[in-house]
Amino acid sequence: MKYIFLVNPVSGGGKNLRLIDDIRSEFSSIGRGSSLEIVYTSKRGEAQRLSAGFADIYGKNCMIVCCGGDGTIHECANGLVHTDTPMAVLPFGSGNDFASKLYGKKPSAYKAAEELGFIGGLPRFFIRHIDLGRVTANGSTFCFIGIMSLGFDTRVEILADKISRKIPKAASMAYTLGLMGGLFGEKTYCINARLDVKEKNGDIRPIKRRMAYTLMAVCNSSYYGGGFCPAPNAKLNDGIFEFLVAAPCNLVEICNLAPMYKMGVADISPKINLTSIVGGSFFSSDGNTFVLNCDGENTVTQRADFSVEHKVLKLCVPILSEGVKAFR
Repeated sequence: MKYIFLVNPVSGGGKNLRLIDDIRSEFSSIGRGSSLEIVYTSKRGEAQRLSAGFADIYGKNCMIVCCGGDGTIHECANGLVHTDTPMAVLPFGSGNDFASKLYGKKPSAYKAAEELGFIGGLPRFFIRHIDLGRVTANGSTFCFIGIMSLGFDTRVEILADKISRKIPKAASMAYTLGLMGGLFGEKTYCINARLDVKEKNGDIRPIKRRMAYTLMAVCNSSYYGGGFCPAPNAKLNDGIFEFLVAAPCNLVEICNLAPMYKMGVADISPKINLTSIVGGSFFSSDGNTFVLNCDGENTVTQRADFSVEHKVLKLCVPILSEGVKAFR
């Protein structure tokens, strides 16, 4: 097995880069240095291109170890979907939302490396086939591994991204600062939606309606926005999305809802509706665009079609970790 570490050197302000040197030393000390390759990315989209290229060359005989934040994980997942090459995750970012599903909240890159056996022993993990969300918008198709969102939280995400780029030292608090800024802007949105709802008996019931909302989240995983948790019970391999809708909220209601949203208990609010779906569409009927956020990446569009891609990515999960709770 060849272990290829794709490292985003700017993720999390570079605070975890020393770990790469430790892993290199560890592999050398056990006589497996030749099986290790470390590649540093330098621009947006490069992790997707590189991971797809390595998968084409090595297939099931290599593992891509994604060392970055949610944006880097998003790229690697898009590069490895429908391939035989598994992906592992070391949380190098600021928010590390997808990694929180695998390793618990506020995951440590060093602890994750130990659990996967990259430090302190031989690599040890099991491979699970997980779902991705497939999205078509503006003539392009891509996948999300975590959460797709619309509305207020997407606006907050945009503000948070601007804050983290301008003030890197504030990256860990960027979403909270963005939330405070977002409270003084638009809080109610409207969209046309066609949804394929999965009933408890397994039947699929299509619905179509115009929806007024403050935020929506289509959840393959549980966390986004630096630890907010719209779908604590989401599973990565169950073939469904947890679909959360917050009805229009005023300033006071958002302030009351935010702590529950952070703790993963927002569904106790009468403003929140949580439904199981397998796909659908969001579209504008007046020519206006809306912003779709997938794993922290924004797309401006008039229409987005989406569906569950069931068990299309191989994910390496530590044998003893929070990750066992992420699966059905």
